[in-house]
Amino acid sequence: MYAISLFYMVYFGYIYLFIYPAWMIGFIPMKKRIFVYYYLALLCTLTPLPFTLNKLPEYMAQDMKITIFVYGLFICAAPFAGRSIRKQAELRKQAHQSTQRMEYVIKQEERYRIARDLHDTLGQSLSIMTIKTDLAGKLLDKDLTLAKKELSEIAETSRGTLQTVREIVSSMRHVLIVEEMILIEKNLRTAKIILTTEGEELTGEIPSAIQNTVSLCLKECVTNVIRHSKASRCKIIIRKHGDEYHFSVEDDGRGMNQGVPGNGLTGLRERITSIDGQLNFTDKDGTKVTFSVPVN
Repeated sequence: MYAISLFYMVYFGYIYLFIYPAWMIGFIPMKKRIFVYYYLALLCTLTPLPFTLNKLPEYMAQDMKITIFVYGLFICAAPFAGRSIRKQAELRKQAHQSTQRMEYVIKQEERYRIARDLHDTLGQSLSIMTIKTDLAGKLLDKDLTLAKKELSEIAETSRGTLQTVREIVSSMRHVLIVEEMILIEKNLRTAKIILTTEGEELTGEIPSAIQNTVSLCLKECVTNVIRHSKASRCKIIIRKHGDEYHFSVEDDGRGMNQGVPGNGLTGLRERITSIDGQLNFTDKDGTKVTFSVPVN
């Protein structure tokens, strides 16, 4: 590429042909030392440029000086720009992979938790029921009263186990805030909105039932940002003050004064009220939704 570009530059003054190899130097993955070698080679191939101007007619040389100067600056800067863009792409890829790994870890932890609950509760209860059933079967011909007592205890244990299963299933339906944040980040990235967060580490102390409601509220807020705000940035802040957690979702969009239809504010307020929380809105340089949740 260098040789072809050099030939056309020397004989025809086509300096812009160097733009492609200059960009390619930055985009090709290589060590820093190799990059420096390629860049120095690029600069060396540009050294015949002053002689190229002497071969052109005088009126053309005067007109092309500014053009060649601009192209020359761009060619010199292009490798660094390309290298920076490639690094940014690699960082975004690594961030995406980290998010996928985090999703996998969260799912695995949830599976382990369910397995522990099943083992600690159902395993013990079913073992007791098996033992008592065997005992009741042996007592049927010897002591009918005692056999009925054992059967009654089996029924009671069965009802308790059924309630435990319902509780486990109910807890499985709860969405944790950290799980919802992963989905929120994905949706905002798809909508080309940059997400920044503060205080995510505090959510682990909140009971799962409250986390489920808060997750739905955060989802509703972000859905409104995506649908109506036309924002470029969204920020979610989590703070703890005493026994209360404060959440805020703010964007740099057009705000609520533009007449946003169907934004689900009523449903959002009802969810917050159901857990004795408070909800507020501010509309200045975008929209900011804040709500506090007691967890005592």
